[in-house]
Parts: sequence; C-alpha cells; structure tokens
Amino acid sequence: MDTGAPVITVNRDGECQANRYGECQANRYGECQANRDGECQANRDGECQANRDGECQANRDGECQANRDRECQANRDGECQANCDGECQANRYGECQANRDGECQANRYGECQANRYGECQANRYGECQANRDGECQANCDGECQANRDGECQANRDRECQANRDGECQANCDGEWA
Repeated sequence: MDTGAPVITVNRDGECQANRYGECQANRYGECQANRDGECQANRDGECQANRDGECQANRDGECQANRDRECQANRDGECQANCDGECQANRYGECQANRDGECQANRYGECQANRYGECQANRYGECQANRDGECQANCDGECQANRDGECQANRDRECQANRDGECQANCDGEWA
C-alpha cells in the first residue's frame, strides 16, 4: 500500500542516491542521508539539504557546504559551520555567524566580520580585528578587546576606545590614552 512517504534508497556505502539533477533525496524527516565520509550530497545549486532541525550536515572535515549565495546554513543554535579554511561564510548582510564560543571566524584576509550591531567578536587569540579605518570595534559591553599581548588596537587618531567603565585599554605602546 502506498503511504505517500518518500522512499530513500541507500547504497552499500551508506550513501544517499542522487536523483537525475544531482540532488540528494531527503528522508521522511527532511534529513539528507550522509555518505560514507559523513558528507551530505549537495543539490544542483551547491546547497546542502537541511535535516529536521534545520542543521546542515557537516562533511568529513566538519565543513558546512555553502549555498549558491556563498552563505553557510546555520545549525539549530544559530552557529555557522566553518569551511575548509576555518572561515565562517558571511550571510547576505555581510555578517559572520558566531561559533559556539561566541567568536567570529576570520575571513580569508584575517578580518573578523562585524555582527549586526557593528561589534567585532574576538579571534582565537583574544584580539579584536581592526576595521577599515584602523579602529577596533567595541564588544557588546562597549569594551575594546585586547590583543594577545593585552594591548588594545588604536583607532585612526591613535586613540584607544574606552571600555564600559570609561577606562581605556592600553594601546600598542602599553600607554594609557
């Protein structure tokens, strides 16, 4: 009896068979079956089908396949999976989704993309990347993130941005503005 549920045929390697358009068929939960390397097959637009939690299955390197707009699909925690360079793909607003530590992955130029509030998340060294004017973006508390030497990146006037207590983090010479 036909129940109307899609029938998915898995091959001997645990891979989901692609249809004639190169798309991987979803199972009855809207999940895309992973192949033997834990990769989700991309559809004809280079998009990875989401599972029932709206998560994009990671490939064997923990990478999330980008969609046709070079956006990385967010998982259920709003995190963006890193690509093969450890970069977080920007969304259509030029925002980089934070990872599970609240850090923003650097792009290929070593720049940290600002979030929707104009804040720059710290990189893995606790450094805040400078914006195009040489200014360091404040975090959500109005503090300027220190770099790995405890220094605060100076803005274009060689001024250090104040933290939430009105204190200025030390500049690159260890001086207080």
